[in-house]
Amino acid sequence: MRITIKALEKLFSKPSNDKVIADARESVGAKGAMNNRKDNPVEWALLLYQLDDAREHLESLINDMADDEEFCEIDYDIYLGHIFEHLNRAWNGRAQSAEQMDKFHEENSKLPTDIPTFNK
Repeated sequence: MRITIKALEKLFSKPSNDKVIADARESVGAKGAMNNRKDNPVEWALLLYQLDDAREHLESLINDMADDEEFCEIDYDIYLGHIFEHLNRAWNGRAQSAEQMDKFHEENSKLPTDIPTFNK
């Protein structure tokens, strides 16, 4: 299965986050410009941190599902919610300055509203 950028935007963006992202893009002076390692080394490291942390939690989820006989839907919801928060921060912060990532941390972390398990 191939995931496109449009599919990821649909999955992770919310109207409130769209404004945050638009404001961030405007502030870095390039519409749609994602931070990069050369020009934004601090922001790049912050994005990598979020993705690495999401990976670690995903590995823990997989291990716990395989090893814990009492693993249940509540455990699954908690793990996925936490993983999504990291992915959302990476996605929503991709064009933000380090200061904006900090300022909009809570907004950038919000879970998608179109996934039923997060709206219980």
